[in-house]
Amino acid sequence: MSAQTIVVLFTDLVSSTKLLTSLGPNGPETIALHHLAVLEELTRANGGVVIKNTGDGIMATYPSAAAALDGAVAIQRRLDGAVAADPVGGRIVRIGISAGDATPVESDWFGSCVVEASRLCAAAHGGQVLVSETLVRLAGSASRHEFKSAGRLALTGLPQPTEAYEVAWAAAEERPLSVVISDDNALLRSGIAGLLTNQGFRVAGEAGDADELMALVDSRQPDLVVVDIRMPPTFTLEGIRAAARIKEKHPEIGVLILSQYLESREALGLLADHTERFGYLLKDRVADVHEFVTALKTIAGGGTAIDREVVARLLGRRRLNDPIESLTPRELEVLSLMAEGLSNQAISDRLSLGVRTVEAHIAAIFAKLGLEPEAEGHRRVLAVVAFLRRP
Repeated sequence: MSAQTIVVLFTDLVSSTKLLTSLGPNGPETIALHHLAVLEELTRANGGVVIKNTGDGIMATYPSAAAALDGAVAIQRRLDGAVAADPVGGRIVRIGISAGDATPVESDWFGSCVVEASRLCAAAHGGQVLVSETLVRLAGSASRHEFKSAGRLALTGLPQPTEAYEVAWAAAEERPLSVVISDDNALLRSGIAGLLTNQGFRVAGEAGDADELMALVDSRQPDLVVVDIRMPPTFTLEGIRAAARIKEKHPEIGVLILSQYLESREALGLLADHTERFGYLLKDRVADVHEFVTALKTIAGGGTAIDREVVARLLGRRRLNDPIESLTPRELEVLSLMAEGLSNQAISDRLSLGVRTVEAHIAAIFAKLGLEPEAEGHRRVLAVVAFLRRP
């Protein structure tokens, strides 16, 4: 096979032996089923492909330098903001990224850039992202990320020292999420903008129609977009179509659709094609500041947030030979809360169940829906999609 230009990323756990000891006899399984699943989820959410697991880390390729940088920073932010229930969290993952020519061999890649990315990963400390000079050049001056020199590093297996750079990233709570708001009602736009500003978000722009929205998204590159389902000129499905274009062009941007009415068919049709960083709420939910803000943060983190009235409607449906029908009432309850975007801890709090009990219910849901650990896509998202796709 001829060589191709690729962008390649490696991750590795720092002090993994100590971590495995702290996790007890189930440590290796925990790493495999939880930590690697998180890495794979965030890789896909930013356009990457996991090539292989490397024990307690991954090797992944990305379509561009920008996508790889977004993926690396998303991983660091997710782990840095991990809740106490997460077995792996904090600044304990190191990441290396490089780019260049490599040769595909079966399902793997071989080339100096692959070695360089692996060695940069090994040279980094926990919470650090080290990248090559080539990667910085490919990212270009328009990159949303900042770099600082890490000096020339002598990396094992490479004949010359590598000019390395560290990617500057802030914890999610240190960096406000940016959002673009689109609604033809200027008063409502202004109200949502004021609410989100008071909650620590950065409003990057407001749009009154779909064309203005797309121009703002392309120029501002926000973390999130809040869009009305009905906008000028026909006030039918312009918002849905704009959301679909945004997800196709910018899959890393989270989209929350707001609707005055319960129009689940069109919105959930979009979810079937874009299973991450997506949400659908009725406009009434904006008045519940906590619910609205929680939905946005869930979407920004790579999850989904579906209005509870939509979930309730779906719960009332029945169909023969539907694997959903094999779930117990409690499992259905857990799955419906997953569809709303709640974490395991939040489900535990809502249902007054232990976190381990919630995890057991989720494992049973995965098994009944036939979602094996090696299934393509993140099992949590696939379970929610199976639930939401019920006709």
